[in-house]
Amino acid sequence: MFHWNWSFRLGRLFRTDILIHWTLPVFFLFYILRGVHYQYSWLSILLFILLPYLFLFASVVAHEFGHVFAARRYGNVVGYIVLTPIGGAVMIGNSRTPKEEFVVAAAGPAVNLFLSIAALGLYWLGGGLVGWELLLPFSDERILLFLWAKQKWGLILLYDFIQTQVFLLLFNLLMLAYPMDGGRIFYSILWKKKGREAGLKLACEVAKGFSLFMGLVGIVFGMLMLVVIGIFIWLQADQTLRQLGWMAWGRGGGNFEYERPISPSRGAERSEAEEEEFQKRLDEILDKINRSGLSSLTWRERRFLKKASRKYKNK
Repeated sequence: MFHWNWSFRLGRLFRTDILIHWTLPVFFLFYILRGVHYQYSWLSILLFILLPYLFLFASVVAHEFGHVFAARRYGNVVGYIVLTPIGGAVMIGNSRTPKEEFVVAAAGPAVNLFLSIAALGLYWLGGGLVGWELLLPFSDERILLFLWAKQKWGLILLYDFIQTQVFLLLFNLLMLAYPMDGGRIFYSILWKKKGREAGLKLACEVAKGFSLFMGLVGIVFGMLMLVVIGIFIWLQADQTLRQLGWMAWGRGGGNFEYERPISPSRGAERSEAEEEEFQKRLDEILDKINRSGLSSLTWRERRFLKKASRKYKNK
């Protein structure tokens, strides 16, 4: 859905580059201008628009570093982190075992669980009201309105932070759609029971069904972001399914090899030098997927891969 090469580098942390997609600052600016248009006070814009979104994406970065540290614990290849309006993504190589896939996928939500508990403790020690609605994001605003009336700005920020962590935790775990965290945890279970390729195929098929459901709910209730996320999940799952038709998993379980056709050339239509260049380009892209995953490909590389897939399928 998003082309990661349309991003700029924010900085580097723990040996990992953090990129921001160009749509993210546009997203921030839209909601700030929207608040100005509706004549919100600058305090309201700060407390209910700017800081909550900064908390959200700072939490997303922390979430992604959970995946990064877990992947490095297993000696896996880690690329960069990219932030978009629909969340974050980290480029990580393929896991070698179902357990590794499970741990790496669950590490992100585990960070949000830890942060929510820590923030809840600070909130309670600061005298904040605690109720079930605090742990169910967007369910009730009575506590928030009480804190606003009492001008408890610090507790309001902690309240926002807690709800952000709980939202990210629930969203990622309940979203049983590959490549979301819940979907990857689901895939790790299927991998152990059905084998890697069969498990991934079933996980992607479930994800496509889930994305259709999300899109329908988003359309019915006017939730555009849910529709966008549904489209993203569909595209990612569909692309993974397409690659399964011409990829074979290596014995180590962590990397894949591709099955090269016996007669890759097209006779007189392609010279030997052109065919060699074509094959070299394909090898480079497959090596990149092996190191950083399908999500790391640019749109040109994806287009080339689809062309190669169609070419070999017709042989």
